[in-house]
Amino acid sequence: MVNLNIVSSNNKQGLFIAIESVDPYDSTLYSELLHTWLNTISLKTLYLIDPHGNITESESIYNTAKNFKFYERFELFLIEFLIRRTYLNKVVSPAVKNGSYVVVNGFVENTYADAMVTGNILYKDVAKADSMILEDCIQPDIVFVIDTPFSKSYSRAIVNPDHRILSTYEKELRTKYNRKRTEILIRATAQASTYVVIDGSESNENILLTIQEYLSTKNEIAELINKPIVSANKIY
Repeated sequence: MVNLNIVSSNNKQGLFIAIESVDPYDSTLYSELLHTWLNTISLKTLYLIDPHGNITESESIYNTAKNFKFYERFELFLIEFLIRRTYLNKVVSPAVKNGSYVVVNGFVENTYADAMVTGNILYKDVAKADSMILEDCIQPDIVFVIDTPFSKSYSRAIVNPDHRILSTYEKELRTKYNRKRTEILIRATAQASTYVVIDGSESNENILLTIQEYLSTKNEIAELINKPIVSANKIY
């Protein structure tokens, strides 16, 4: 079990937590549920839809830059990470130092995984931009990786009438999904001190309970848990 019963890096008082998954459904679901639970036990929290912050301006800036053909891929990654750096330094870092528990829906893993599936050159561009721009920024203290198998992800998507066309591309989707999943797991293994891989084939309730059990090893959270964890049927 990961020991969070310490003050995290850089003498921060709160905690910066990321939820990652190759399936955005899972990273969104569990980051929102974790945020709800932390509020339930009366902790100061900040929920981020993505590491650029809950602002549309960042997406607008990036998309505008992408439309200019003279931008190279590497420069686009620099722009993306510069937007992220600004938000991390101005909002996330002060919040954590002030004792808040910041939950972000994804950090960098899908960016790396998408790049690896596309090609090795693109992956190197991401890594270079990351090291240049984000290396000295606040990083998540713990990253929960929801490792969801393709079969579960696909079965959820295919029941939606708007997504039934996916069945035509099942083989291609499976191959890409599994390559991204493998890449995320490789990176998680290499960063085992901060990454916790959770079996995504488990029920929603069990996955959330696993996250809560890891976090309950931190003193502040453990002291607040004097009542049963909010039952799944009240929050799903």
